[in-house]
Amino acid sequence: MQRLPNPDRWRRRALLAALATLPAAAADRDKEGEEPLVPGVPVYFDLPAIILPVVEGNAVTRQIGAMLTVELAEGHRKSEAAAKRRELTDAFITELYRIYGWRSSADRVVDEMLVKQRLLVAANRVLGTGVAHAILIRQLVEQQR
Repeated sequence: MQRLPNPDRWRRRALLAALATLPAAAADRDKEGEEPLVPGVPVYFDLPAIILPVVEGNAVTRQIGAMLTVELAEGHRKSEAAAKRRELTDAFITELYRIYGWRSSADRVVDEMLVKQRLLVAANRVLGTGVAHAILIRQLVEQQR
């Protein structure tokens, strides 16, 4: 009786051959599948959406939604920020509450430049001085209630 080829064995061989052809830079990736650092190319770290109520007196009068990205300084990896994701999110929420508490009586509480400046200070406090290069606002929405 003729022996048929084992399809699993062929799949494994094909996978091993494909892995052997990957560039050497792929070995530089960390556990999370992070891309290798390329000089001059910024690294970005996205945070989950943050939604906050703006309280005036005893009522919630507005709701703020923010989708933020941290641009890391050259030479820093996404994994550095990912390791401190919870602390970073907590610092951002605290800072956003502070900003909107100061501005709650204004016509519009959202001020992109103020938010970017204050969140950059908070990010560098959590990640370490100079790790965060900029805060990018993908979306910042203010909704009346």
